[in-house]
Amino acid sequence: MIDLFMSIIRHPGDYLPLLRRHTIYLTQHYNDDGEVHTFVFRLTSPFSWQAGQQAIFTLPDTQIQGKNWQTYKVASSACEGVIQIDITTNSEPSDFERKLLRLRHDDPVHIYGPYGEFHARINTKHIIGVAMGMGIASFRALAYEISRHHLPNTRLTLIYTANSTYVHKAELDAWQNQHFRVVYTHSARETEYALATAFYLHDTKADYYVAGASVAITSIRDYAKKIGVKHITCDSFERYTQ
Repeated sequence: MIDLFMSIIRHPGDYLPLLRRHTIYLTQHYNDDGEVHTFVFRLTSPFSWQAGQQAIFTLPDTQIQGKNWQTYKVASSACEGVIQIDITTNSEPSDFERKLLRLRHDDPVHIYGPYGEFHARINTKHIIGVAMGMGIASFRALAYEISRHHLPNTRLTLIYTANSTYVHKAELDAWQNQHFRVVYTHSARETEYALATAFYLHDTKADYYVAGASVAITSIRDYAKKIGVKHITCDSFERYTQ
């Protein structure tokens, strides 16, 4: 919570959308690989957000034991006209997650936001991103926008590491072009090598972004500093899920 307050002080404009509530309605829920659940919601009225931001979700008129809200990364671009989220559940999901998984077509959900400073900056020429596991949710929308020239002056080199399933791989492969490229890795060593190669090619001319679990972020951030990366923007799941 302290981290959130400090972020609001540093980047107030990125957090003003928290004051706005929107009602969205479920249109799709699927889990192709059995591990990741994808939810797609339609908007009742158009609103915008920046690729990489997150939102607070609540379930109206639903009794929930314990925490009655959750923050999820918005994996879709505003250009797509829908809100998409990806979630994983463990063997003991929270009551909120259980109720979310039971939503039916056209059930309403309230969101606050989207908000947050994890997004491309104005005049950014090249982004080198590292997505670790479900950290891909932080980059999917950005990949969509760059591949479709919504950010015509920005390129994205995405290093995507996963132990098994690469979520959204079919989409990412289809989107690759001269502005967007994906490097798939399976281990920490492969990820470090890919990052070092990207740094060697682009040095300080690129902006560096990392998303994933906090332990993995710490490791890759330390390595990035070791090879000479001066600044890296991080997006830790634990930062907004606790």
